[in-house]
Amino acid sequence: MTALAATALLVAGCAAADSGKRPPRPTHFRHHAFSAECGNTRSCKVLYANRFQVEELEGGPVSPLREGVIKIARNGHIAIRNFPGPAIVSWQSLDGERHEAEIDIGSIFRDRVVIHAEPVEDVEDDSVNGEPLILLVVDDRTVQVYMQSMVYLRKATGERDESYKARHDSVLAYSKTY
Repeated sequence: MTALAATALLVAGCAAADSGKRPPRPTHFRHHAFSAECGNTRSCKVLYANRFQVEELEGGPVSPLREGVIKIARNGHIAIRNFPGPAIVSWQSLDGERHEAEIDIGSIFRDRVVIHAEPVEDVEDDSVNGEPLILLVVDDRTVQVYMQSMVYLRKATGERDESYKARHDSVLAYSKTY
């Protein structure tokens, strides 16, 4: 009977452990998309993954940062394997000063984990829709890097309709003023 009692306790303990809520797992990514935007600059170039993402030459019009860009980027270079090297940024701020910077995207996202604004316990495991988009924004003297991703939630958000269980997040990961 002692062996039977021990087996019963072991089975009960395993059932209790299974019924408990396990901690959520972060979503890792192996590829990403990349986009860059410049605003309030006299010229701006962003080179990443051997491709000019932005190439605004001197003497062009000075435009403000496109409205809504931080919420949702317009387009991006997709399927970039993590990480091909730093983004090389050169630009002229509104005051005429020239700036150059190497933004180490691999260092900013060294953990290769999708960052989002939702509480981690509300997000489904491995629930990112597609690859995250990394957005580099140059605005006058400031360079910022955001991660944009669509994440699926464990429960409906109450937005649109009750079945909507996804959020598009844009999270600031890096900022530096020159």
